[in-house]
Amino acid sequence: MTQMNVVENERNTGKQERIQHNHPAHAHLVRLLERLSCLDLPAKDHFENYLRYKVRSHHKTKTMNSSFGSIIHFLSFYGNLGKREIKEVERSDLEAFIVSSFFKIGQICIFLCEQFSPP
Repeated sequence: MTQMNVVENERNTGKQERIQHNHPAHAHLVRLLERLSCLDLPAKDHFENYLRYKVRSHHKTKTMNSSFGSIIHFLSFYGNLGKREIKEVERSDLEAFIVSSFFKIGQICIFLCEQFSPP
């Protein structure tokens, strides 16, 4: 019989959910939550619940890594705006994040072109 761990999900439903201890996604979730615990980010509890949802939905670890990185990037940006609650998000915040992200991608492309262009 498979060993089960009961984890409370108080934020969403108040019901208990079961996540298998021996499942690779559970071990990966634990590692992501450990990384997240060291960071000072707004809406961290929502983010933790979202990661747990991804495990329950059987998302692959690569998908979880991608989501983790993207959301960390956004929440860091959002926190630097001085906002702590996700309910404070405004359209202008999202627009600024998108512009900032494209600017960084553009900088990376320019750097790579300079590094790998023939002399």
